[in-house]
Amino acid sequence: MKAQTLSRRSLAAAVVLMLPFAAHAQLLKGFGAKLGANSSNVSIAYTRAELQNLKVETGRKIGVNAAVFAEWLNTSVFSLVTQVEYAEQGFIQKSEITGENNPAPLEKVEATSQLNYVSLPILFKLRLPQSKLAPYVVFGPRFDWLVDHVDGNFESDVIDDFPAAPFTDYFETRSWGATAGFGFSPLALGGGSLLVEARYNFDFKDNVALATLQAKNNAVEVWLGITF
Repeated sequence: MKAQTLSRRSLAAAVVLMLPFAAHAQLLKGFGAKLGANSSNVSIAYTRAELQNLKVETGRKIGVNAAVFAEWLNTSVFSLVTQVEYAEQGFIQKSEITGENNPAPLEKVEATSQLNYVSLPILFKLRLPQSKLAPYVVFGPRFDWLVDHVDGNFESDVIDDFPAAPFTDYFETRSWGATAGFGFSPLALGGGSLLVEARYNFDFKDNVALATLQAKNNAVEVWLGITF
């Protein structure tokens, strides 16, 4: 009788000890790391009526990304991805140099301004597990923190180089927006799987803490990663 009581207690204790691990196994589906490249830009416009004729022309800048992520909810079709990433983003300011008495442009010049962010996207992931390519789509909100910014210099062949307008000085430290994209995870690699992903990021919030300006980021990203 005593042996049966001890056996039952031991079994109960083992079950209690195993419950957190079982719950964790059901909650955490996987984790991994990614490297990527991005093409980013910022739409900038003056908000005051008397300044709206002043157009700010910008172009896309190429940068790099790095991230670690965890995938939650161990189901066959739906999961949740939390990712911490670093992105070198920004934009290219464009301008023209004209002659003193001639409005015709003598030269078109560009300056590269940099905006570096640490971001936290929280993404819903839907996939087709039966397909060989293992395709999926992701979408959800993202939260960005500006960690560094640099305004570039216009480089000219006809006059001395000169600084671009200091737009990045007015960017707020925190912003938020959304991410949408798709990917494939077709290859097994050791104990993990290789994934390829494309995403588009855009801002909901005006990023500039200045009443006369508004600015919003956008970026196209391509990622290569491994998940375990």
